[in-house]
Amino acid sequence: MTVETPIHGTKPTPSGSLPVHSEGLPASRAEEITLGMLKATMANLQAEESRTYGSTLEGGAGSTAAQALSAYAAAVAQQHGVPTTEILQKVHKGVAADPADLAEKLAQEGQDMSAMGSDVSKGIALLIEKAAEKMREASALALHEFENEARS
Repeated sequence: MTVETPIHGTKPTPSGSLPVHSEGLPASRAEEITLGMLKATMANLQAEESRTYGSTLEGGAGSTAAQALSAYAAAVAQQHGVPTTEILQKVHKGVAADPADLAEKLAQEGQDMSAMGSDVSKGIALLIEKAAEKMREASALALHEFENEARS
């Protein structure tokens, strides 16, 4: 068994230390979530290898997950025109959540976004209703003026 050197010389991320949001990360929310999930997977696999074998394994599951994280980070970096190291540094800085906690936070975020969308829809409906009411009033006024002119 050999110990694998972590990506870019950084220390392995402890299991469960994944940011739901990393400040300044030049990525879309979907990319940010994917990076976080890849990081959580890598961290959990590396932690399990360390518990089982006393260290992470070269070519092991943790190594493969780290490579997947690096490859995805490179694609995101290319998409946004920033260095891959910038993406990886921001992803590895975050502290925090177990994947189950992340799933719960993401579900809550989805509910919040849905509620916000519902509020926006209600607001738009109210604006449309008020605009329609104003149009009815304007039409009634125009009709009344037309009738007055016709009588004259």
